[in-house]
Amino acid sequence: MAWSNALETFVKVIDNQFGRFSNASLMLKDAKAKAEAMRIEAQGAYDAGQILIGNKTLDNAIIQVLPIIDEAPDQPQGELTAEQRAIARLGHQEMKKDRNIQEVVKYAAEELLANPSDKAIEVDEDLVARILDEAQFISKQSIQQLWGKILSRTILMPEDTSVDLIDFMRRLTNARAEEVASLAPFVLSDGSIANVPILEKVIGKGISYLLKMEHLGLIAGANGHLSVTMPSSSTDSFLARIFYGDRMISIEHPDATKHITLSAYPVTELGKQVFGLNEEKFDYDYLEAIALAIKENPSHTGVTVIIYDTRKIPGDDTRKKLIIESAREVSSKKT
Repeated sequence: MAWSNALETFVKVIDNQFGRFSNASLMLKDAKAKAEAMRIEAQGAYDAGQILIGNKTLDNAIIQVLPIIDEAPDQPQGELTAEQRAIARLGHQEMKKDRNIQEVVKYAAEELLANPSDKAIEVDEDLVARILDEAQFISKQSIQQLWGKILSRTILMPEDTSVDLIDFMRRLTNARAEEVASLAPFVLSDGSIANVPILEKVIGKGISYLLKMEHLGLIAGANGHLSVTMPSSSTDSFLARIFYGDRMISIEHPDATKHITLSAYPVTELGKQVFGLNEEKFDYDYLEAIALAIKENPSHTGVTVIIYDTRKIPGDDTRKKLIIESAREVSSKKT
């Protein structure tokens, strides 16, 4: 199967960084071969059993041939010289760095395999060099996966990968990564996090946590005094939408000049890049709380708030919707 343009570009970029010894093609094939290896292993075990009972011959069976591992060589006798110890230590460190880089490259390859793209790509190789330079010091798998996503995004979405993101990730500890990940599921499509009471309950953290996220440069308005104004996408009447997972809030009013606001924490450009690295998770109780907050705002009189399930319903060309009748009542209806 031919590689996508993104994969071809990826291999060339990695080869440019490390020369002909990079094995970028092999690392890419290794990522692609994981599922196939599992299939071959299962088939090989079956074939071995069939050979034993005479149903198959070695010619038409898939058998894994494992290398014979000799016993460990004798340890060198006597103490090493200072020079020998230094060479051994440096060699061990370099091997560990190389393994770390290879793991990050493999994770990036998996991202590219899962998101094939044939669009023309211009890669910032200096940015790639920075990423790989940092990757050599990362040994924890979960953090390697994040760096792999960043590396793949230099190919897929170069506009979402900045030097600021790399500098942030360079200072990221395992504990800090978990703290950041807990807020990621609450970023809305407009680049904000709604300031609704359920948010603190869900993330289990208070104002000190939000202030820390603001100090890290990921959000603004941690003191709770900021709000976002929703522009209308129609000139005939007011219509604004908030997308979240497979749901969408639609805010509607006959007056196109209606002023609709929501107390929120704006997410910075760096925050969008950082939160975007985390696995997509959604809390629809949070979305319902947003809809209720918009509906019960005293300045939003006459506003209709609808939560759509944007997935198609089997046998129905329409979409389900939940109409917020009041601050206390939510009823399910079909359009």
